[in-house]
Amino acid sequence: MGQEALRAAIAQYRGETLDDDHEEGALICKCFAVDEGQIRRAVMTNGLTTLQEVINYTKAGGGCTACHEKIELTLEALLAERDAAPVAAVATAVDVKDPQWRQVADAVAELCPHIQADGGDMTLLNVSGHQVTVSLSGSCSGCMMTDMTLTWLQQKLVERTGRYMEVVVAQAA
Repeated sequence: MGQEALRAAIAQYRGETLDDDHEEGALICKCFAVDEGQIRRAVMTNGLTTLQEVINYTKAGGGCTACHEKIELTLEALLAERDAAPVAAVATAVDVKDPQWRQVADAVAELCPHIQADGGDMTLLNVSGHQVTVSLSGSCSGCMMTDMTLTWLQQKLVERTGRYMEVVVAQAA
């Protein structure tokens, strides 16, 4: 509900027309009129992984609970889709025998759906000692939030590896 109001306000600020007639996908929750598209957006944008998180973000399933099974099936499909894409892309470009590379690649893969939800992308290029080099593309190129994105990855790496790792963006050739 609040997310819909925010989207409408952003569209109005930008002078755009918001076409929001809930026909993005099948209606999942009749009580709160939440469709599959809204659940997809919430899961991908916010990294949701549980039914309770979906309920908290979208209110779907917070009324009569009759739609819990539909939400769980949708969530399961979205998580499988989200997990399959980044891992496949990273696995082709890495030496999976290197545990440090694997930890870094997993952290990048975990953040990619959030970045992609905003129209950007991040690719792991190199891991050398305590330095990780990534490339940013799409809306991430020249974004004012680049420093926050890199700090976010850096924090994930500290959590995974237990040590500081500097994250840098590859310079364009």
